[in-house]
Amino acid sequence: MELVKQTLIDIWLNDILKRVRNGLITYERQLQAEIYFNLKSKLPQDYKVWIEPVIYNLDKIKPDIIITNEDRVLSIIELKFKPWEYPDYQYDLNKFLSFESKSNNNLNIDFGYIPISSDWRIQQGKGTKVSYRLTQDYINCFIVFGKKDSAAFNLANNKLPGNFLHLFGYIDNIEGEVNLEFKKDFYLSNQIV
Repeated sequence: MELVKQTLIDIWLNDILKRVRNGLITYERQLQAEIYFNLKSKLPQDYKVWIEPVIYNLDKIKPDIIITNEDRVLSIIELKFKPWEYPDYQYDLNKFLSFESKSNNNLNIDFGYIPISSDWRIQQGKGTKVSYRLTQDYINCFIVFGKKDSAAFNLANNKLPGNFLHLFGYIDNIEGEVNLEFKKDFYLSNQIV
């Protein structure tokens, strides 16, 4: 898990910062694509990066990105990119908490199918699912970019899941100069470390 955590931090503080600074990320879908590209480039080849998989056996929850390796979920990532707005974050926190409540049972979550038919009823009924175990040690990662004084940057007073990596950034104008601030926090059971 430490490799995934450090890779996400490196991507945020270096690669994404440069892309935003150069005007190459202006909306959330671009941020998602950049994070995907960097994860695929920097993680070992046997790690899988999933974009918006639908988790059918968890009320059809659809995280922005999931990282898996072998038979385990390593990280669930939610993104918000609203540089000139106040990002809403409560829905994403609730999603994380929903996953965490299921992780206590080493739940298998299904979000892939090995194709056997172009008919969804046949595929869903008889197709082989691609499943991964959700264990308690996976990383919940919330990546958010918004207005400087956004409540989405100070989450310590919210109920947070364990292993919560919070990557955040904003545009800061200081004495007429434009600065980009990119930061990180890591929480274990609501305690920042």
